[in-house]
Amino acid sequence: MNKKGNFYSFNSNEVEKFRLPNGERIMTLQKFCRLYLQRFTLIYLDIKGDNGDFKRKAENICRAIGKEKLNRLVLIGTPWRVIKTVKKYQPRVNIGFEQKGAIANFLLGADTVSLYHKYEFSYAEYKLAKFLKLDVVIWTVNDLKVLKEFANNYRLTILTDLTMKK
Repeated sequence: MNKKGNFYSFNSNEVEKFRLPNGERIMTLQKFCRLYLQRFTLIYLDIKGDNGDFKRKAENICRAIGKEKLNRLVLIGTPWRVIKTVKKYQPRVNIGFEQKGAIANFLLGADTVSLYHKYEFSYAEYKLAKFLKLDVVIWTVNDLKVLKEFANNYRLTILTDLTMKK
């Protein structure tokens, strides 16, 4: 399928017809949620884009995620108006923003703070987030030594691309 436009403007049927360069199909958010929300303890879904037409984007996300197992879903991302609107309609969904730090996330009404381990994470930021009752996500930890250090010293969620070999 060769169409141009913003990704969010296409409906599920159109998205399923798209192909990646390797020929694979793109899974819709609705299908992803139906298949995986029940299988995992938590799913962190990083929403990208801007705040333009935020109500429509939020409605599309709400329709896709449905009402099942929302306590297992955390929306994180940059379009804060989109994410806050989803939270308004689906209050059981946890949210976080890519604004820097615990205080900014707390003031925006987040449940979670997402920190990049190389530049945004510190012990003080971790303690502040815990004091503000925010869950902490450290993202893209791909060094095994650093991964073990975080796992041994902190109570947080770690996102990684690291492949563990047996």
